[in-house]
Amino acid sequence: MIRKIKNFFKGVILRNLWEKGQYIGLDILPRHFYSGIPSIRELKKSSNWKRPYSMTGVDGTDLQQQLDFVKNCCDDEYLRNKMRNFRIHEFASDQNGGEGFNPVESEFLLYI
Repeated sequence: MIRKIKNFFKGVILRNLWEKGQYIGLDILPRHFYSGIPSIRELKKSSNWKRPYSMTGVDGTDLQQQLDFVKNCCDDEYLRNKMRNFRIHEFASDQNGGEGFNPVESEFLLYI
C-alpha cells in the first residue's frame, strides 16, 4: 500500500509540479545520488570543496599526450577513407532518432 502511495505521489503530484515549474521557467527536480544537481545545503556545511586540487596522477590531463593519441588514431589514410565511407554519423542519427555525437566524434569513437 505504501508503495502505491509513493508511486501516485511521484507519478501524479510530482509530475504536475514539474510541469507547472516548466511552464513558469523553473526546473523542479528530485535530488538523489545520480543527479548532477548539488545539494546547496550540504555544500554550505563545508568549504573543503572550494580549495583547488592537483590533477597529478590523473591520466589524460596531459594535452600533448591527448593530441598524440588522436593523431595516432587518425593518421592512417586507409582508416580515414573507411570512416568516410561508412557514414557512421548519418546511420547512428537515423537509428537513434537524434543527432547525438557530431560526425567527427561518432567516427572517431567507433575506431578507438
